[in-house]
Amino acid sequence: WAVRSGHWSFRHEADLKAKIAAEIDERAALFDAHDVRRRAEEQRELLQRYEKLRPEDRLGIARTRRELAGILELLGEVEEAKSLLASALDEVKDRKESESLFLRGELLRSLGRLHLVSGQFQESEQTLDESLASFRRFGDPHSEAATRVDLGRLALARGELARAETMLEEALTTFRRLGDPHSEAITLRELGSVCRGRGELARAETMLKEALT
Repeated sequence: WAVRSGHWSFRHEADLKAKIAAEIDERAALFDAHDVRRRAEEQRELLQRYEKLRPEDRLGIARTRRELAGILELLGEVEEAKSLLASALDEVKDRKESESLFLRGELLRSLGRLHLVSGQFQESEQTLDESLASFRRFGDPHSEAATRVDLGRLALARGELARAETMLEEALTTFRRLGDPHSEAITLRELGSVCRGRGELARAETMLKEALT
Protein backbone atom coordinates (compact mmCIF):
# COMPACT_ATOMS: atom_id res chain seq x y z
CA TRP A 1 0.00 0.00 0.00
CA ALA A 2 0.98 3.63 -0.33
CA VAL A 3 -0.01 6.94 1.28
CA ARG A 4 -0.18 10.09 -0.83
CA SER A 5 -1.42 13.57 0.17
CA GLY A 6 -3.49 12.35 3.06
CA HIS A 7 -5.12 9.63 0.95
CA TRP A 8 -4.23 5.97 0.97
CA SER A 9 -4.69 3.13 -1.40
CA PHE A 10 -3.86 -0.55 -1.45
CA ARG A 11 -1.95 -2.02 -4.32
CA HIS A 12 -4.56 -3.89 -6.35
CA GLU A 13 -7.27 -2.76 -3.89
CA ALA A 14 -9.73 -2.29 -6.71
CA ASP A 15 -9.15 -5.87 -7.80
CA LEU A 16 -9.59 -7.11 -4.25
CA LYS A 17 -12.85 -5.25 -3.82
CA ALA A 18 -14.13 -6.42 -7.19
CA LYS A 19 -13.41 -10.04 -6.36
CA ILE A 20 -15.04 -9.77 -2.94
CA ALA A 21 -18.07 -8.06 -4.42
CA ALA A 22 -18.39 -10.80 -7.02
CA GLU A 23 -18.28 -13.47 -4.36
CA ILE A 24 -20.42 -12.03 -1.57
CA ASP A 25 -22.74 -9.45 -3.16
CA GLU A 26 -24.65 -11.86 -5.37
CA ARG A 27 -28.27 -11.04 -4.58
CA ALA A 28 -28.54 -7.71 -6.37
CA ALA A 29 -27.09 -9.19 -9.55
CA LEU A 30 -29.60 -12.04 -9.78
CA PHE A 31 -32.40 -10.03 -11.34
CA ASP A 32 -32.54 -6.93 -13.49
CA ALA A 33 -34.92 -4.11 -12.55
CA HIS A 34 -37.69 -5.40 -14.81
CA ASP A 35 -37.65 -8.84 -13.24
CA VAL A 36 -37.63 -7.40 -9.73
CA ARG A 37 -40.62 -5.16 -10.43
CA ARG A 38 -42.49 -8.09 -11.90
CA ARG A 39 -41.74 -10.14 -8.81
CA ALA A 40 -42.90 -7.27 -6.60
CA GLU A 41 -46.28 -7.11 -8.36
CA GLU A 42 -46.69 -10.87 -8.12
CA GLN A 43 -45.89 -10.76 -4.42
CA ARG A 44 -48.36 -7.91 -3.87
CA GLU A 45 -51.10 -9.98 -5.49
CA LEU A 46 -50.16 -12.99 -3.39
CA LEU A 47 -50.29 -10.90 -0.22
CA GLN A 48 -53.71 -9.48 -1.10
CA ARG A 49 -55.10 -12.97 -1.72
CA TYR A 50 -53.53 -14.27 1.47
CA GLU A 51 -55.01 -11.46 3.59
CA LYS A 52 -58.44 -11.97 2.02
CA LEU A 53 -58.64 -15.76 2.05
CA ARG A 54 -56.66 -16.65 5.18
CA PRO A 55 -56.80 -13.68 7.57
CA GLU A 56 -56.37 -16.04 10.54
CA ASP A 57 -52.91 -17.18 9.35
CA ARG A 58 -50.94 -14.39 10.98
CA LEU A 59 -47.56 -16.09 10.57
CA GLY A 60 -48.15 -16.70 6.87
CA ILE A 61 -49.22 -13.11 6.31
CA ALA A 62 -46.16 -11.85 8.21
CA ARG A 63 -43.83 -14.00 6.09
CA THR A 64 -45.44 -12.82 2.87
CA ARG A 65 -45.08 -9.18 3.93
CA ARG A 66 -41.43 -9.81 4.78
CA GLU A 67 -40.78 -11.32 1.35
CA LEU A 68 -42.43 -8.35 -0.39
CA ALA A 69 -40.38 -5.96 1.76
CA GLY A 70 -37.20 -7.70 0.64
CA ILE A 71 -38.11 -7.24 -3.01
CA LEU A 72 -38.98 -3.58 -2.45
CA GLU A 73 -35.62 -3.09 -0.76
CA LEU A 74 -33.94 -4.24 -3.98
CA LEU A 75 -35.95 -1.59 -5.84
CA GLY A 76 -34.89 1.10 -3.38
CA GLU A 77 -38.42 1.58 -2.05
CA VAL A 78 -37.20 1.69 1.53
CA GLU A 79 -40.08 3.46 3.25
CA GLU A 80 -42.71 1.09 1.89
CA ALA A 81 -40.50 -1.85 2.83
CA LYS A 82 -40.20 -0.52 6.39
CA SER A 83 -43.95 -0.08 6.62
CA LEU A 84 -44.51 -3.68 5.53
CA LEU A 85 -42.00 -4.99 8.06
CA ALA A 86 -43.62 -2.97 10.85
CA SER A 87 -47.04 -4.37 9.98
CA ALA A 88 -45.58 -7.89 9.81
CA LEU A 89 -44.19 -7.39 13.31
CA ASP A 90 -47.67 -6.48 14.53
CA GLU A 91 -48.83 -9.92 13.40
CA VAL A 92 -46.34 -11.78 15.62
CA LYS A 93 -45.61 -9.42 18.51
CA ASP A 94 -47.75 -11.26 21.07
CA ARG A 95 -46.88 -14.80 20.01
CA LYS A 96 -44.49 -16.86 22.13
CA GLU A 97 -43.91 -20.07 20.15
CA SER A 98 -40.40 -20.64 18.80
CA GLU A 99 -41.40 -20.17 15.15
CA SER A 100 -42.76 -16.73 15.92
CA LEU A 101 -39.66 -15.81 17.94
CA PHE A 102 -37.45 -16.63 14.98
CA LEU A 103 -39.64 -14.75 12.51
CA ARG A 104 -39.77 -11.76 14.84
CA GLY A 105 -35.96 -11.76 14.97
CA GLU A 106 -35.76 -11.82 11.17
CA LEU A 107 -38.29 -9.02 10.81
CA LEU A 108 -36.54 -6.86 13.38
CA ARG A 109 -33.16 -7.44 11.75
CA SER A 110 -34.50 -6.47 8.31
CA LEU A 111 -36.13 -3.36 9.75
CA GLY A 112 -32.98 -2.42 11.65
CA ARG A 113 -30.92 -2.68 8.48
CA LEU A 114 -33.34 -0.42 6.62
CA HIS A 115 -33.18 2.13 9.43
CA LEU A 116 -29.39 2.03 9.07
CA VAL A 117 -29.60 2.62 5.32
CA SER A 118 -31.95 5.54 6.00
CA GLY A 119 -29.49 7.09 8.47
CA GLN A 120 -31.83 6.51 11.43
CA PHE A 121 -29.10 5.23 13.71
CA GLN A 122 -30.97 5.31 17.02
CA GLU A 123 -33.92 3.41 15.59
CA SER A 124 -31.55 0.97 13.94
CA GLU A 125 -29.72 0.23 17.19
CA GLN A 126 -32.92 -0.31 19.14
CA THR A 127 -34.39 -2.61 16.51
CA LEU A 128 -31.20 -4.63 16.00
CA ASP A 129 -30.78 -5.05 19.76
CA GLU A 130 -34.33 -6.45 19.92
CA SER A 131 -33.51 -8.78 17.02
CA LEU A 132 -30.39 -10.02 18.80
CA ALA A 133 -32.40 -10.76 21.95
CA SER A 134 -35.05 -12.61 19.93
CA PHE A 135 -32.49 -14.85 18.20
CA ARG A 136 -30.78 -15.48 21.54
CA ARG A 137 -34.07 -16.64 23.08
CA PHE A 138 -34.76 -18.81 20.04
CA GLY A 139 -31.26 -20.31 20.22
CA ASP A 140 -29.92 -19.48 16.74
CA PRO A 141 -26.22 -18.56 16.98
CA HIS A 142 -25.85 -17.97 13.24
CA SER A 143 -28.64 -15.40 13.06
CA GLU A 144 -27.34 -13.86 16.27
CA ALA A 145 -23.90 -13.48 14.67
CA ALA A 146 -25.39 -12.01 11.49
CA THR A 147 -27.17 -9.41 13.61
CA ARG A 148 -23.88 -8.59 15.32
CA VAL A 149 -22.43 -7.86 11.88
CA ASP A 150 -25.24 -5.37 11.31
CA LEU A 151 -24.58 -3.80 14.72
CA GLY A 152 -20.92 -3.60 13.75
CA ARG A 153 -21.84 -1.77 10.55
CA LEU A 154 -24.00 0.61 12.56
CA ALA A 155 -21.17 1.33 14.98
CA LEU A 156 -18.82 1.87 12.04
CA ALA A 157 -21.25 4.35 10.49
CA ARG A 158 -21.29 6.23 13.80
CA GLY A 159 -17.50 6.23 14.01
CA GLU A 160 -17.58 3.94 17.08
CA LEU A 161 -14.65 1.82 15.93
CA ALA A 162 -14.02 -0.05 19.19
CA ARG A 163 -17.64 -1.21 19.42
CA ALA A 164 -17.67 -2.08 15.71
CA GLU A 165 -14.58 -4.25 16.14
CA THR A 166 -16.04 -6.01 19.18
CA MET A 167 -19.29 -6.86 17.40
CA LEU A 168 -17.54 -8.04 14.26
CA GLU A 169 -14.94 -10.12 16.08
CA GLU A 170 -17.68 -11.88 18.05
CA ALA A 171 -19.55 -12.59 14.83
CA LEU A 172 -16.38 -13.83 13.12
CA THR A 173 -15.69 -16.27 15.95
CA THR A 174 -19.19 -17.71 15.61
CA PHE A 175 -19.05 -18.04 11.82
CA ARG A 176 -15.71 -19.83 12.04
CA ARG A 177 -17.04 -22.17 14.69
CA LEU A 178 -20.08 -22.94 12.53
CA GLY A 179 -17.99 -23.38 9.40
CA ASP A 180 -19.57 -20.63 7.28
CA PRO A 181 -16.86 -19.18 4.99
CA HIS A 182 -19.31 -16.95 3.11
CA SER A 183 -20.38 -15.05 6.23
CA GLU A 184 -16.79 -15.11 7.45
CA ALA A 185 -15.70 -13.29 4.28
CA ILE A 186 -18.38 -10.63 4.72
CA THR A 187 -17.31 -10.06 8.32
CA LEU A 188 -13.63 -9.83 7.39
CA ARG A 189 -14.46 -7.19 4.83
CA GLU A 190 -16.23 -5.12 7.50
CA LEU A 191 -13.30 -5.58 9.87
CA GLY A 192 -11.09 -4.27 7.09
CA SER A 193 -13.18 -1.11 7.06
CA VAL A 194 -12.67 -0.74 10.81
CA CYS A 195 -8.90 -1.06 10.35
CA ARG A 196 -8.92 1.53 7.58
CA GLY A 197 -10.83 3.89 9.86
CA ARG A 198 -8.04 3.55 12.40
CA GLY A 199 -5.33 4.02 9.81
CA GLU A 200 -4.16 0.41 10.26
CA LEU A 201 -3.68 -0.04 6.55
CA ALA A 202 -1.49 -3.13 6.56
CA ARG A 203 -3.95 -4.96 8.81
CA ALA A 204 -6.85 -3.83 6.65
CA GLU A 205 -5.15 -5.24 3.56
CA THR A 206 -4.60 -8.50 5.39
CA MET A 207 -8.31 -8.68 6.26
CA LEU A 208 -9.32 -8.08 2.65
CA LYS A 209 -6.94 -10.74 1.37
CA GLU A 210 -8.11 -13.22 3.99
CA ALA A 211 -11.70 -12.61 2.88
CA LEU A 212 -10.74 -13.97 -0.53
CA THR A 213 -9.26 -17.23 0.71
